[in-house]
Amino acid sequence: MVTTKLEGADGPFLPKAPNRSGTRLVVNEAVTTYTRAVNRADFAVSGRTTWGRSHRGVVADTRDGIRPRGREDPHSEKRFRPACRGTVDGSDFSVKAPDGRRNAGGSEMSKVTCDIAMSLDGFVAGPNQSLEHPLGEGAEECLHRWMFEEPERHTAVIEAITAAGAFIMGRNMFGPGRGAWDLGWSGWWGEEPPYHAPVFVLTHHPREPLTMKGGTTFFFVTDGIEAAMAQAREVAGDRDVAVAGGAETVNQYLAAGLIDELRLHVAPVILGRGERLLANIGNITLEPIGDPAGTSLVTHLAYRVT
Repeated sequence: MVTTKLEGADGPFLPKAPNRSGTRLVVNEAVTTYTRAVNRADFAVSGRTTWGRSHRGVVADTRDGIRPRGREDPHSEKRFRPACRGTVDGSDFSVKAPDGRRNAGGSEMSKVTCDIAMSLDGFVAGPNQSLEHPLGEGAEECLHRWMFEEPERHTAVIEAITAAGAFIMGRNMFGPGRGAWDLGWSGWWGEEPPYHAPVFVLTHHPREPLTMKGGTTFFFVTDGIEAAMAQAREVAGDRDVAVAGGAETVNQYLAAGLIDELRLHVAPVILGRGERLLANIGNITLEPIGDPAGTSLVTHLAYRVT
């Protein structure tokens, strides 16, 4: 009989591949004995786990940890972190969970979050962004009124927006320029930006890091969203990583499945045109977190992205 033991796991962990008969599966000290055949090196993770996703077709291997099975699986191997460890007849292996979910023993790992203000018709910026209109025409004065006119009523929300250990943003959010850099431009926020942490700016044009007052340093990443995420995670450590915007950047991260928690701050206005959120992001599921809250100027909504 093959004995498989997992620690820090939340099932169901189901044996797969009929190559061996008699398997004793131990998950968090609970013992299940399988009489059908099973391969000692092949255990499928199926169903809802501690990290809240369904991972059918993902297998734990005694040599390599978890691997996607076939191209139909949407989750790339590099998006997984150890969630539990175990042995198969004394051979060590680990089962991994997606970034930002649960670590061994069920403790909370860092998340990738996104806070973004939005109109009722789904726009997070107006058209024609420029130096005079950082968020495009017609957006700044209506999407963020709640932050400036009644900040004391949204203290916890505002604090959470800048609580991450690292941030990622698109070049359009950093500034209005396109093409080669104007090295005199250091962002919209003056000498001391509100982030107080490393900020990774997605761009096609290289630029040396830009250090500001208050702990903010802008790093300019030219090799894509996953490279920016890897760098942000490394410097954030156990703290969350926040995707700050704009719309195209958030949509890319949502489409790639790299955002864990989406927090929408919906202003009761219609913009009609501009930069639209949730465009071309594929099939994702949003699970509400808590109850909606807000005032006449904004409704705060939070969702777990699965």
